[in-house]
Amino acid sequence: MNTSTRSKIVKIGNSRGVRIPRALLEQARLEGDVEMSLQGDRLVIRSISPSDSATGEVLLDDRNVPMIAGTTLKVIQLVIEHLTYGWSPEELKYQHPYLSLGQVYSALAYYWNHQEEIEQEIERQSHAVEQLRRASLHSRARSTLKAQGML
Repeated sequence: MNTSTRSKIVKIGNSRGVRIPRALLEQARLEGDVEMSLQGDRLVIRSISPSDSATGEVLLDDRNVPMIAGTTLKVIQLVIEHLTYGWSPEELKYQHPYLSLGQVYSALAYYWNHQEEIEQEIERQSHAVEQLRRASLHSRARSTLKAQGML
């Protein structure tokens, strides 16, 4: 059965959202965690069970960026913390309590299986940050803050 209803996009904090009528949610059996995807010009929302989001799978987003399934965390973010701070999988899980230990190990396994490309991306990002830092050394804002004794 196709059911449609109209709604408005509303401001929710710094984001936008759509209020979905309860009857529609109940009919679609949507509650708890959901997965959203674009299929053509349609936004598709489907329920996912907690086990779907805690399997530890690494998925590629629409820009081919490896993400930990069921989260907004990029694999590279976890890898940078592992490499920079020397954190063990257990410490990474402690620092990210919303992750399961399986998700942490899956992200690290993905890194070890794609080490060269991930390390190249880390290097590319580091280089971009360094360029931005150098460019800001002579910025008008920096000069103003320095003149005011704030730097």
